[in-house]
Amino acid sequence: MFYDIFKKLCNDNAETPNSVCTKLGLSQAAAPYWKKSGKTPKRETLEMVAEYFGCTVEYLLGREPTVADVFGMIEKKAEKRIAPTKHSRSEVFYILGKLTDSELDEVLDFAEHLLLKRQNQAELESQ
Repeated sequence: MFYDIFKKLCNDNAETPNSVCTKLGLSQAAAPYWKKSGKTPKRETLEMVAEYFGCTVEYLLGREPTVADVFGMIEKKAEKRIAPTKHSRSEVFYILGKLTDSELDEVLDFAEHLLLKRQNQAELESQ
């Protein structure tokens, strides 16, 4: 499971699993080992990979993300984005706090839509 998600993230970012391992200071044998053995890396490695791709460890493990995971991903992507403004988690919550209940429902519906879209794409690609 982990390797499939890792490889998809690599492909989505026009990188190879070996090149990502090298950039993260991991052994060149790491990716082939994960692929062949089906094993999941140590927590520390999972956290490095998640940080690199701007996702959560839960996503790398194929688990459904929580609302906190979604906000964490938004924050990481905002921090990686090259733009004049970056939003911290507190800024995101501040902005969300200014929305009406109806607007907040729309944001959450959209976030759920994005998560389902990603899950469906992963399922299609694994077939």
